[in-house]
Amino acid sequence: MLFPLLDTGNYVLITVTLSGAPLCMGIIYGLAGAYLPELVSTRKRYSGPGSRTTSAGPR
Repeated sequence: MLFPLLDTGNYVLITVTLSGAPLCMGIIYGLAGAYLPELVSTRKRYSGPGSRTTSAGPR
């Protein structure tokens, strides 16, 4: 869908396409970033960063 719109040569369609594609990707990845951590329990979700901070030592 992206390349046929870019191949038209119409500057308005090219601008809409190049503006709309990142907007759609941002919506999809934003929702995934909010939804995926909720699939894991809090205890397991925070065990990785906690162990990394503990093993790193004082700053």
